[in-house]
Amino acid sequence: MKNSYFFSLFKTFFWSFMDYITKIIKISLLWFIFNFPLFFIIINFPASYLLLIVILFSPFSLSANYYVLQITSQYFSSKKFHLFNKVYSPSEIKISIFFSGIKKYFFKSIMLIILNAFLISLLYLNLKFYLKFASKIPYLGLFTLGIFFWLFLIYILMSIYQIPLIVAKDINVFKAIYQSFLLFLDNPFYTIGCFIFLISITIIFIITIAGFVFIFYGFFALFTQVAMLTIYQKYDETLEVREEKRTLKNILKPWD
Repeated sequence: MKNSYFFSLFKTFFWSFMDYITKIIKISLLWFIFNFPLFFIIINFPASYLLLIVILFSPFSLSANYYVLQITSQYFSSKKFHLFNKVYSPSEIKISIFFSGIKKYFFKSIMLIILNAFLISLLYLNLKFYLKFASKIPYLGLFTLGIFFWLFLIYILMSIYQIPLIVAKDINVFKAIYQSFLLFLDNPFYTIGCFIFLISITIIFIITIAGFVFIFYGFFALFTQVAMLTIYQKYDETLEVREEKRTLKNILKPWD
């Protein structure tokens, strides 16, 4: 993977985050408030950790991505992406977009929750099966467990593209999963690099607590969308990132 894609990703993400940080805070807080009941259950009943799947793929998560997508559209252009059929001006990016997104992506959200719950359940049952019959069929159990583990790991890595593809291209869940798999397959190091960054920053936000409440999900959604659009330039000749001439000097001396 060329370093230019990583450079373009972080450069575009940095300036889009800085330009719209107040909107990122608003949508992150709204996302947290809507999902707070589920967080409360998970904290008090650790056995209910599978509810994290519901949180990650809830209608509120997809609608928050839909809101953040309007920010992303300020930095990219394309003739093929559904995203660019209607580009909002900065003043038009309002919270009402979030609420309209809840209805728009409700059924796709349910489908994502069901599919992801099924995959995790399959991995759990396979692990349980192996532990139960480890002494009788150790090699077969270990082999099947290994296969499911690597398939699950690949699915986790490619999942960073799923929601961005759904909201940016307005495609169904199965097409999004298929295309996200192809993106991972063709760009494994880029995907792994993005995943490691997201895991690291998520841990930092959780530790700080305030960062998780006020910044996390907007940050997460913006980064995954910019990451998807940046690498998708390889496959869409009409997809272009807006040339950014600003440097760090513009932060220190914005009047220059």
